[in-house]
Amino acid sequence: MSGSSYFTPKFTGGSYSSIGYNYQDVCALFCMFDFLGRGEPVNSIGFEMINDFTINMKHQILTVQVKKQSLGVTEIKKILQGTEIKGNTKVMLIATDFKKDLEVMIQIRNQYISVKNSDLSIEWKRDAKEKFEQLLVNNNIDNNIRNLFMGGEFIAIPENISDLALMAKVYSWVDKEKISLNNVDHFIDTLHSKAEKYRSDRKELNIDELKEIVEEHSTETLARNIIKEAYESQFIKPSEILSVLGPTQKDILKSLEDKLMTAYDFIKSNDYNEALNVFLNLSNIYPTIEINTNCAILFEMIGEYQTAIEYCDKIIQQDPDNYAAYYIKGTSLGSIKRYSEGLFNLEKALSINKTSEVHYNLGYTYMVSAEHDTSKAIEHYKASLALDNSIPRTHQNISVCYFNYGNYVKSLYHIDKAIILDPSSSKAFSHKGELYRFLGLYDEALKYYMDCLKIDKDNYVALLGKSLCYVEKGFISEAIISFKNFFDKYVDKFFKKRKPSKNVLMVDLGWEKTRYITIELKDEKTVNVHINHNTLPITLEKANDYIFIGALPTSEENPEVLYPMVGKFYENKTTYDKVIQRLKKTVNLFQYFELPLYVNVGKDIEVIVKERDEYILIELIFAEEFNIVGITDYKTGGLEAFEDNFNYYGQCRIHLECEETNEIFVIDGIENVNLMKLN
Repeated sequence: MSGSSYFTPKFTGGSYSSIGYNYQDVCALFCMFDFLGRGEPVNSIGFEMINDFTINMKHQILTVQVKKQSLGVTEIKKILQGTEIKGNTKVMLIATDFKKDLEVMIQIRNQYISVKNSDLSIEWKRDAKEKFEQLLVNNNIDNNIRNLFMGGEFIAIPENISDLALMAKVYSWVDKEKISLNNVDHFIDTLHSKAEKYRSDRKELNIDELKEIVEEHSTETLARNIIKEAYESQFIKPSEILSVLGPTQKDILKSLEDKLMTAYDFIKSNDYNEALNVFLNLSNIYPTIEINTNCAILFEMIGEYQTAIEYCDKIIQQDPDNYAAYYIKGTSLGSIKRYSEGLFNLEKALSINKTSEVHYNLGYTYMVSAEHDTSKAIEHYKASLALDNSIPRTHQNISVCYFNYGNYVKSLYHIDKAIILDPSSSKAFSHKGELYRFLGLYDEALKYYMDCLKIDKDNYVALLGKSLCYVEKGFISEAIISFKNFFDKYVDKFFKKRKPSKNVLMVDLGWEKTRYITIELKDEKTVNVHINHNTLPITLEKANDYIFIGALPTSEENPEVLYPMVGKFYENKTTYDKVIQRLKKTVNLFQYFELPLYVNVGKDIEVIVKERDEYILIELIFAEEFNIVGITDYKTGGLEAFEDNFNYYGQCRIHLECEETNEIFVIDGIENVNLMKLN
């Protein structure tokens, strides 16, 4: 949550009281779990030993001041002027809110740092530096304060949601560590008690003691029985109630048992059309309620909703109190967006038989209908869960409702439950990502977006949410690549027929804070995304190009001799040729005979490799004018192999290849390599 946040601007002020200390303890615990979630080697958290608390890590101490008030540039200058740093110490300031002047200053600082370390052109970097330096001059920031400000962390944790922010961090950490707790609330209460005692005693809570507290509150890990329901549309399909439709097959038509068994075999194999043909033939001879019910079910399964409704009407004529007929009719009417009629029939079904399924579909209909009656939707989802607590989609949808209602604790609880019950639900992961992004927890949000995209690589919410998280974190290169993936699939949702037109404004609502994002179609091949004072150029040319890093043999004759290489494979020859032509114009190369092997004479090529939790960012920079940038789909042993061999040889190769023509272009002897690995 460094820099701008989604949290409520709120001035609390006043001196510390017992409530204020509680806020301070919440902030301390929040930071501890934040750093544990980052993978930092945290040794302990010290209360009131140096400043308000410290996070003591293996190679660094984070010293933190908590101000239960709104802070601006004036207040920050005074705090930093009185801050003494010894050894390998880093400063963090936490406040309930940042005033506009400080918020802008932090934003521009983060942009300057991200642009400075990005693949953007020298002009971008110069402009970002000038803008930041001018801001420092305007605010009379001297060099001492500047250094502390540049290396410091600034977090806004509004008092009114501090407990929720801590709970979200704990949930994220528990999930990452695959720990099972009896009760997260009780676990946090225990930590609060420890923090309060250790603050009065000015002591440390070390990581071993934290592990003991976890052990006290953990449950034995059991194999989870994942219950999956066949939700093939937005509604629970009537095929799921085949088992509760009354008589068994033998009771219905003993003489036609073989045909019925054949029909049910078709249903089990999802061959609904073949099953329907069997039941339609039977209905011509034996138009019983049971046969017509199966016809109605199957017509809905194949999307013939109007015909399903007609069969339901036949059943209701024979049996005015038939639960299944009203249920199927209600879900079919909902599928064709005749919500009022759907609600009427589902309510009628509920009056006959109060089942989890009918409550679920009532909840969903209230959720998506024109009225958007969230309270009614929650009411029915709760009733559905009271009857059956094991359906993941119910937990997922009630989580969305609670989120829209502003009850984020319950929203977090239910989406967590949905994921436990069905770890293959991409929509559950994308919603959990949205919830964490809303709270300003961008690292955690990215994790859940990534989990979603592993299941559904085209998920709209996750692709867009991931892009926005990268912007907030200052990962400009990743943001550009991520937005490209998003617009490759969804640009037509913004601009029909790819014709330049008026800009599209996207409004991103956060915790009482709104982001305005302008999407501009510059030409048929370029989209500009204007966000957070940045303009991100997005190229729309589609290609299955991919970047790589590793150690490969330099020849077929010596396959055991490995050499460090980094580069990119291009699917299309036109794109490959453009890259090679631009590269030759940018840097001075010496060619070995007629071979596609070159050496950079000017030594003005730089390779930057940034390891992230889930992937590796690779930036090949040519004379600070031309860049090749990409991220790997996932992490393998390529980075380690590259590092080991680079340390041995002291140089590496850049390998560019066209898959269409098998052409290659190799630049050898690259020494300017910057490896930024995770600790």
